Amino acid sequence: MKISSLPNMKTPALLVLAWSIAASATQAAVTISFDEFGSQPGLFASTVALTNEYAGVGVIFSGNAPGNGGGILDQSGNFGVNALSGSNFLAFNPAAIFSGGGVPNSPQTISFLSGASSVSLWAGAQFGGGFTLTAYDALNNIVDVANVANTGGAYAQLSVSGNIAKVTMASATNRTWVVDDLSFEAGRVSVPDGGSTLALLSVVFGGGLLARGLRRK
Repeated sequence: MKISSLPNMKTPALLVLAWSIAASATQAAVTISFDEFGSQPGLFASTVALTNEYAGVGVIFSGNAPGNGGGILDQSGNFGVNALSGSNFLAFNPAAIFSGGGVPNSPQTISFLSGASSVSLWAGAQFGGGFTLTAYDALNNIVDVANVANTGGAYAQLSVSGNIAKVTMASATNRTWVVDDLSFEAGRVSVPDGGSTLALLSVVFGGGLLARGLRRK
């Protein structure tokens, strides 16, 4: 912004500018349905572990060892539960082997390249079972945990919030299970503390006073 444009700014406008900069800026939620890449196979042996396919929206998937983790499959593989949206989901089965090597078991780690303020997903299994979603910050400290004791053969939603760098998703059983409709809010700019806000206001109002002085010369 040029100094010459500041003289026309009124005090209320300066306050709005200061607040706009200081307030948190939350981005729109992103939902991954696992249908973004079109038709997928219905068998574990025909797929590979999901890794950086969603890096374009700031999400990386990884398992508990190289090559491990869930794989995107079509609901046609006799999973006992259908996809929540579309026909694909992220599927796990400790007894299956990917064509690319590795075992698609839990835990599944989901990392957010720009951080996240909230994360939710739906987990389900034909024969039910418990699930745990754990959120960690950039220092690997646990910031939130969500549990469901038993999905009852359907889907259950798990949600966590906080200053999230990654989440882990784990099943309490060794049965086949699936995850669908992963949703997250991208990281946001935190509201400055009192000192930072005062400093920001000083810069904004200082700019206005400087501009006013220049106008008088």
